[in-house]
Amino acid sequence: MACFGAWSALSFAVSRRTHEAGICMALGAPVRAIVRPVVRDVAVILLVGDAAGVGISLVAASALQRLLFGLGPRDATTIIGAALFLGGVVLCAGYLPVRRASKADPMVALRYE
Repeated sequence: MACFGAWSALSFAVSRRTHEAGICMALGAPVRAIVRPVVRDVAVILLVGDAAGVGISLVAASALQRLLFGLGPRDATTIIGAALFLGGVVLCAGYLPVRRASKADPMVALRYE
């Protein structure tokens, strides 16, 4: 559920920057100059979200210990695996819409919305 929510929110936020990408492309900016700032912003959101999520899960683990079957409350493999999986989903959610916008015709991107 977290992956779906992160994908939806970030994909929407990045697609809102299509107009900005159209302006940059119309002015002659290379694709990497359009993609890099968006991916950097998404990576910052990812790092802050992962840090907060890991912190909250470690604090809440003792309260939820009786609901965990076959896992310790602070199982490092599970926490790291979940953080990496969510990180991959979030980076794809940020990269794919901006990449699609950067390949569009600048005039279409400028007329977007």
